Amino acid sequence: MNCLRHVVTSDVELVYKWSNDPLVRCQSFSTQNIGWHEHIKWFEEILKKENVLFYILSVNNQDVGQIRLNLKDGKAIISYSISSMYRNKGYGELILRLGEKQLFNLHGNKYVLEAEVKISNTVSHKLFKKLKYKLCESNERYVVYRKKLD
Repeated sequence: MNCLRHVVTSDVELVYKWSNDPLVRCQSFSTQNIGWHEHIKWFEEILKKENVLFYILSVNNQDVGQIRLNLKDGKAIISYSISSMYRNKGYGELILRLGEKQLFNLHGNKYVLEAEVKISNTVSHKLFKKLKYKLCESNERYVVYRKKLD
């Protein structure tokens, strides 16, 4: 069964591991590895925020990836990653579709989904285009995709 489950305190090590994955760091705007104490502080703060939806994709009781939606100023800013063991299996599309559905179930079409994707992240570019996100802005570092839920 495929589902999004809320990130909980005991997921701190899993999220830390995924966050420091070399490909994740490469595709992030901050490419340096994250220190453990820095991560714990960030993780504890993010779990307290009411304007952050933070989930783990679980497939057949296996944790596959994470998605975070930061709700601010009418936008739901997307951050997601898939565990290295599960990449190239369609889970990126699944996690984004489930994230969209969860956002819509909670807030209707109140928020516009937005993702900033580094120019070098060809996988995410293809995925956002496939899911009908519109390219709205670009510069030499990244592209901004947006989608309004109906």
